[in-house]
Amino acid sequence: MTTSTCSESSQSKRDEDHDVEKCSGEDVGEPLDNKTSNETGRTSPDKSPAKPTRCQQTILLLCGFLASFQALGLGQAYGMFQLFHKEHIDKPTALLSNTEAKNRAAIASIGSIGGSGICLILGLCLVPSLCRSSVSASISVKSSLRKWPHTVTWLSAAGAFVTFLGYFCASYSSKLWHLGLTQGVLVGIGSALMYNPVMMVAPEYFSEKVRGKAMGFISAGAGVGGLVYSPLIRFMNDKYGIRVTLWFLGVFVGSTGLLIACFTPPPRPSTRRTFLPKAVRKDPVLYLTILSGCTASLAALIPYGFGPEFSTLLGCSTKAAAIHMVALNAVGTPARIGWGHIRDKIGSQNALILSSLLLAISNFMWVGAALTNGVALWVAFLVVWGIGTSGYGTIIAPYVLDVFDSEVYFGILATVNVFRGIGSIVGNPLAGAILGRGSGGQEKGDYFKWLITFNGVVLFVAVAASVAARVLISRRTGWKWIA
Repeated sequence: MTTSTCSESSQSKRDEDHDVEKCSGEDVGEPLDNKTSNETGRTSPDKSPAKPTRCQQTILLLCGFLASFQALGLGQAYGMFQLFHKEHIDKPTALLSNTEAKNRAAIASIGSIGGSGICLILGLCLVPSLCRSSVSASISVKSSLRKWPHTVTWLSAAGAFVTFLGYFCASYSSKLWHLGLTQGVLVGIGSALMYNPVMMVAPEYFSEKVRGKAMGFISAGAGVGGLVYSPLIRFMNDKYGIRVTLWFLGVFVGSTGLLIACFTPPPRPSTRRTFLPKAVRKDPVLYLTILSGCTASLAALIPYGFGPEFSTLLGCSTKAAAIHMVALNAVGTPARIGWGHIRDKIGSQNALILSSLLLAISNFMWVGAALTNGVALWVAFLVVWGIGTSGYGTIIAPYVLDVFDSEVYFGILATVNVFRGIGSIVGNPLAGAILGRGSGGQEKGDYFKWLITFNGVVLFVAVAASVAARVLISRRTGWKWIA
């Protein structure tokens, strides 16, 4: 089949090739999957892949929720580690030397790498394994007879072990580069192996009618993770020390990862998977999507990483700073489900533009909080920001599946996530470099003004890229208000 760029043309092509590819049904929970075919290209009824059951869909929702909870939730709570290093300078409980603890950019880079940077980037490396698993299933027996363990099992189990190893080794660190290799690189690799397989597999288990809500529920795990981990990390750091906290995280995240490995269903069978064919590589919509994802991710995590510090500059206590982070993550949990519902109502393209625009506009609230040292305005900004940042991660997978053909879904989603990961890695270290090393603890809220300006410019670039992609797609398929 020739790869189509937009979902409309993809659907019409499938209709023309009805004897080769046939929709499996109209149930709400049933995806439109390609059926297996023999060498003649005709569907063999006795080798058609089984429909996804309600049990499979429920288990997939829970496993995806847990994967988001651990892989992304901890990244959203990393600001509490950053605040710990800043506040324990010249104290016996400090993990790093005074010079290293003052290096904002380097410490922030650890959270960016371990939180979502490597996690998103390494998804590209998993595409061949997932494609091979999906295609091989389509030419074998019914998918209901596929044996455990499968590809997703092995990848997730490896991720659980590597994540445990990363946090466990980090608890014995004494240098900044130790933390970079353990809490940064190892945790990032483990999170990638644990998070990406279930997130790539999930959308194809649900029909277009409920795909947004399903991904919204899965993505809500990140908000719940940040909500739980922010006060938990602060409490454990203060009561038991950062080394015990890191050891505990290793055991807990590793154990959860094994549960994900045991229960996540395999990829849906498909007759063909391609990575990035020439037609897609020439498509400007792909590059606009990449630009939008990279810039949005570059800006999105900065308030998560530097939010606790900004709260203290406004005169708040460490406890209040932790509460502010709880508020930021708390709104993200229902917001992700809400964004999934919005996507189902107005379409992926419109929802993506709306979420980016909300972030760009809300940045003006941060400007006001910085210039006036207004705590109330800062908290209001965090609430709106939490709602806005919930949108992109929830919508991007359904967006790719809607705009591009299902044959290239794995490859395009992984490619977009690579650049989202690069944005995540670069964002907080760049923010730390803009802020510098501080000036003896005398900073106020307006110390962040150049960082906030940078954040706003980047976000409006993301909005422009999303709008441009929407215009290009509408020129090919005709304008539709719901798209």
